[in-house]
Amino acid sequence: MNSFWNEARDAGHFDKLQTIYINREPDTGGEAVDKWLATSKIREKVKLLSLGDLKDPSGLYLDDPEQFRARFQAVLDAAVP
Repeated sequence: MNSFWNEARDAGHFDKLQTIYINREPDTGGEAVDKWLATSKIREKVKLLSLGDLKDPSGLYLDDPEQFRARFQAVLDAAVP
């Protein structure tokens, strides 16, 4: 289980949300997300974001601040269940 996520403590906070976006990092962090999400009660609501070689949205911003909004929207549009 991910050291930050505690199913019993955290999952209920997302009950009223329809969609939950989670950034899947391109390293072992992404693999850890896959592992805990597979058995989580939120898994049906989750869409995974992929930022390619970039670790997180701040990296996307720093890579090209002027194009961040358009690029991040494209990432959201391409998110997969």
